[in-house]
Amino acid sequence: MGQNTVENNLLINQQGFNNLNAKEKLIALKLKQAGVQSTDDYQKRYDQCQTSACRQEVIKEFQQASDQTGKIIADLYHQGILSQDEYLTLVTNIAGKMKDADRDSALATSGHGDIFDMDGQNWTSGAIAGNPFFDAVRTEILLQQLKESGASDEQIAQKIEQNQVASSLLSSLPLDQQAAYFGMAGIGIDALIGLVTRGKGRQSLSPAQLAEIENGGGKE
Repeated sequence: MGQNTVENNLLINQQGFNNLNAKEKLIALKLKQAGVQSTDDYQKRYDQCQTSACRQEVIKEFQQASDQTGKIIADLYHQGILSQDEYLTLVTNIAGKMKDADRDSALATSGHGDIFDMDGQNWTSGAIAGNPFFDAVRTEILLQQLKESGASDEQIAQKIEQNQVASSLLSSLPLDQQAAYFGMAGIGIDALIGLVTRGKGRQSLSPAQLAEIENGGGKE
């Protein structure tokens, strides 16, 4: 993965885990069980390196592991393993404690905690906000809340269109998957087509594309 990608992902710091309360630890354990790795393991390997090439290889592997975290967390949410409340706790309380622990751990290494430094940046609110997987989950939560509040399809569509990161991520998916994403909230087919086509409407779709959307989600 590219150098910039790691800025939007994160791993688990053991000191941060120890600072969590009982509820937060259960959430963090779900991440570990799903494959989110330990920052400490990569920092330990980094510390043992004797050459620059070795350190760069550890950083590369750290980045590759970090790049998977956003997707893992989004998958846990979509599978119902992480509830909405647990997800929100993760990106607020747990994120803050992990960030602080990474900072403290980096300081304890006498200025050589490069892995901790990088991971600490990944737990900041700005990095979490810029993570496309997290952003898509936030959009889904917003969509559900709007639907439950009685918002119209048009109001929901407008709110989602305002979320450019999620819109960009969703536009890379096949049409039926985009439709399924929006259709989970029971959005009407016309509003759904407007979302998936970014406002271009039915006339921009072939019969096959229209069938994909109708099969993916939405209500008549």
